[in-house]
Amino acid sequence: NLTLDNITTKSSNFIANSDFAVLDLEFSELNINISSSTPDQILNTVKNALESTDPATNLSGASVGVAQGANNTDALLILYESNQPDRDAVIVRYKESDGDASFGEELSLVAIFEDVGANITFDNANII
Repeated sequence: NLTLDNITTKSSNFIANSDFAVLDLEFSELNINISSSTPDQILNTVKNALESTDPATNLSGASVGVAQGANNTDALLILYESNQPDRDAVIVRYKESDGDASFGEELSLVAIFEDVGANITFDNANII
């Protein structure tokens, strides 16, 4: 089984500091309509949110992007769109390959969940 880490606040080190394989970014509010977007558009939005230095829109909450994991980090990120109350969620696989700060070529779309609502939480029972 994979272990789930519920991340409730922005941080620049939530990937680098986690020992868990699944990171549920409960605070995330991607600026995209997931159900009407292409996989490339979704992945580009996630990449931008991870790398952005704008604390108003990024996932770190600071003027820096999210720090990458160590080489060969392999994690699933659960992220949510900002559309309330019937927001959608995505699971994105992050596989660190070269130790640089870019998340380019290291993200892949695994699943989309439509209309998960405002209070969805994933737990270990959902992840096998």
